[in-house]
Amino acid sequence: MGQNNESESSEAEAVRTRLQAIYDVVPIGITITDTDGQIIDCNPASEELLGVTREEHLTRRYDKGWEIFDEDGQPMPPERFASVRALTEGVEIRDQLMEVRRPDGRTVWLSVSASPVLRDGVGVVIAYVNVSDLVDASRQIQRLALHDALTELPNHTLCLDLLDQLLRSACRHGEQVAALHLDLDKFREINESLGHATGDHLLQLTAARLKELAGQNDVLARFSGDEFFLAAPASDPAALARQVLETVCLPVETATGRLSISASIGVACFPEDGQDAEELLRHADIAMTRAKSRRNQYSFYNADMGRQVEERLNLARDLDLALGNGDLHLAFQPQFDLSSGRINGAETLLRWQHPTRGWISPAEFIPVAERRGMMTRVGEWVTRHACQQIREWRAAGLALPGRLAINVSAQQFDHPEFILRMTDILDTAGIEPELFEIELTENSVAVDPRRAREVLHAMREMGMGLALDDFGMGYSSLTYLRQFNVHKLKIDGSFIQKMVESESERAIVATIIGMARTLGLETLAEGVETAEQVEMLKELGCDSVQGFHFGHPVAAEEFARTWLVEPAESSPA
Repeated sequence: MGQNNESESSEAEAVRTRLQAIYDVVPIGITITDTDGQIIDCNPASEELLGVTREEHLTRRYDKGWEIFDEDGQPMPPERFASVRALTEGVEIRDQLMEVRRPDGRTVWLSVSASPVLRDGVGVVIAYVNVSDLVDASRQIQRLALHDALTELPNHTLCLDLLDQLLRSACRHGEQVAALHLDLDKFREINESLGHATGDHLLQLTAARLKELAGQNDVLARFSGDEFFLAAPASDPAALARQVLETVCLPVETATGRLSISASIGVACFPEDGQDAEELLRHADIAMTRAKSRRNQYSFYNADMGRQVEERLNLARDLDLALGNGDLHLAFQPQFDLSSGRINGAETLLRWQHPTRGWISPAEFIPVAERRGMMTRVGEWVTRHACQQIREWRAAGLALPGRLAINVSAQQFDHPEFILRMTDILDTAGIEPELFEIELTENSVAVDPRRAREVLHAMREMGMGLALDDFGMGYSSLTYLRQFNVHKLKIDGSFIQKMVESESERAIVATIIGMARTLGLETLAEGVETAEQVEMLKELGCDSVQGFHFGHPVAAEEFARTWLVEPAESSPA
């Protein structure tokens, strides 16, 4: 019996030794109190975490002498301490987050758990872990979620909250608030021509200039790209807008020299133009769009703008639906060799039959698609369905003499995966690239000429034809002709319409045709509507024509019946 007692005592001592070793080395602070809350023990980790020696610990109570703050930075009363609650309520408290200020002035974030024991003279056991790094990371993530990383200004999400607070304050004090939505003019061109480092510097400088203007309680934010927002109590919103323009538009010194800046500002006023933050922001944005059309101006919101924008938004929404529900259709307009009169290609044109509004002109919905950033989707829809139409004609034993022309917008061309996505569409449809001619405007290739050269070269390598559309309307046509590997110029129809009556217009057409011949390029005159225009184009040496005089854009079935049944004999009437 004595041996058993000795064995049990030895085992118990071994357990105590192991527990003591764990108690001493575990990186978790442990504090033990008696039933009255007096600290009776602590481990070495607690000394390191709290900056208080064991001797000092043993002179304290669990609810006295500690500077503790909650997650909002407010002093935490002792009755909310995890340790106090565990002892007074007799329940276990888990993972309470608190900030403790140490005697040396440093603070540490702790996750505290406390368990009541209430026996053998022990009141509560408190365990705490240093989570300062996690709190810092969480706050950084929250800051990144609510602030723009480049300028450190609030982003759109935080702006809404701050603006809401400002409007509530203005409402209490009977103040008017001016909301200014600012957009830097031609920022994209600056980015492309001078580099993103210069663009970032400009954005940071703009933010700094706006900070100097903004009052302590004003709302200042950066939205996406080059858009900023400022809201402030203002008895004269126009004066504030002028002051912002004058400040933001001061010249900027860059590595390449002095850069002139201009901006456009939309102004909406509370409470006249919006009763809450979202409405005021939306109306300032609408007004900014109007100001953008004139550049370096400010424009005030009015209700007519809102109705126009609402109409455009509804049209954009319906167009988004039309891309998937069969309301969009392709039409095809024939092109002809002027010398032989035979069909030598066709242009693909997009048509939209709205379920309630009927046919909607491309002149109405294409600008909406451009403003809403939808042109890549629209262009890819056209390419996919053009491929499908070629397959259907093939299945019927029909073929189009020449190439099928497709218009590619600047948005679609600028997409970083333009070539990849175009190739994927053609491969999926099993259609050879040689059957297509891509029509681009000068604006499409002007933004980034170096990238444009690479993309156009890749397209020619695939076998596609390349035509420069609306030629003569750009400001540096010859420059682009010398840089890009196009094979055809489409002479804008506005010149063709006036060339019979106007010598100057006729001279422009003659110059374009002569220049194209010198450079070994084909020419196609679009918008040809009269026999006089045809005869004049023949005299000038134009290669091909397209227009109502020869054929209107028609649906695929009618186009096939008219031009593809016997293509070798088809000619304009």
